[in-house]
Amino acid sequence: MRLGVKHQNQFQIVHADFSGGLNTSTSVDGIAENQLARATNVEVDHATGKLKTVAGTIDVLKVENLFGAAYDEINQKFLLVDKAKLVYVFDHKTNALSNAIGVLSGTLYPICTSWEDGLLIASGGKLQYFNGENLLTIENSPTATNVCVQAGRVLVMDANNLYLSGVGDETNWLEDANIDSSAKFLEVGYKDGGELVSMVSLPSGVILMKNNRRVYRLNIGFPAWSLVEISHNTEVSERLSICAVADLVFVLGRNEVQNIQAANIYGNAKAQNIAILIESEVKKVSKNSLLRYVPKLNQVWILNGEFVLIFDLVTKSWYKRQFNSQILDVISTTSKVICGSLPTSSKSAASSSTAIFCTIKLLYRFAT
Repeated sequence: MRLGVKHQNQFQIVHADFSGGLNTSTSVDGIAENQLARATNVEVDHATGKLKTVAGTIDVLKVENLFGAAYDEINQKFLLVDKAKLVYVFDHKTNALSNAIGVLSGTLYPICTSWEDGLLIASGGKLQYFNGENLLTIENSPTATNVCVQAGRVLVMDANNLYLSGVGDETNWLEDANIDSSAKFLEVGYKDGGELVSMVSLPSGVILMKNNRRVYRLNIGFPAWSLVEISHNTEVSERLSICAVADLVFVLGRNEVQNIQAANIYGNAKAQNIAILIESEVKKVSKNSLLRYVPKLNQVWILNGEFVLIFDLVTKSWYKRQFNSQILDVISTTSKVICGSLPTSSKSAASSSTAIFCTIKLLYRFAT
């Protein structure tokens, strides 16, 4: 039986593939059949190409004045930082929150990396170390705006220099030219007119970003190490606007999101803008936005208040997610994806006369 329609020449079209994701670069009539003019709170099913609603959240914990968060994979604990820079330990298995165990040495959002029995923390002051129980400040360390680990050394940076600890010792920052395993320091891009903004550790080396669009790669094997410039046209917004996925580096600029294939690169690496189709959305993103890799979802997130731009690493396409409050950070554990959420309305702030209560949210599909 023919379907009843208003006009006899009218017919239905069924699309089952939306793996092209969001495309706001042209009119609705100009996008491809597998693309979407709007893609909010949906993501693609990799098996079928069809759309599915994103997972919801459940509230796990309410805390006061949340400033930052980090996850210690070794001890399977969260570190939560309030606006006074006090640090607390949150056990997500029992939902227990400790008393303050210390205070950040700096004022910047903490950047952390796993090391030995815990977590190294850089916040713009002295390097700090969480060993699973206590927060220790390494008083003889250089000022650290960022931290990573490579070849058994701890690497920290300030605006001008990169510092490498002695091999296997996060407390050894004394350089000795006669001892290869002692601490070292390096001027990255000597007199190139820029300052170091961020860095990220890859299996093949350390990528260093400067505010003059120059990118360097350090291969550590002292004394046979090398520092090469691999790009001079990659803009990074801020120290948190970079993340690594295997040997790919994703970088957020003012109007673009670029990725760099950094494996086995000894000359210039081609930086590719992967956000051409959503340039209008990227322009709305704050320069302080965080880039985060979410392994459990195989996605890269750009956190921008209540909205998150999502890059699907399987389909190489963009989607958008809207929360009902500002998302401070997203952290992926082996079984969960957890978000830190800030209140966005005066009503939320009025819920307490002494503090603004923030919420740790769990994406329920990974709850255990």
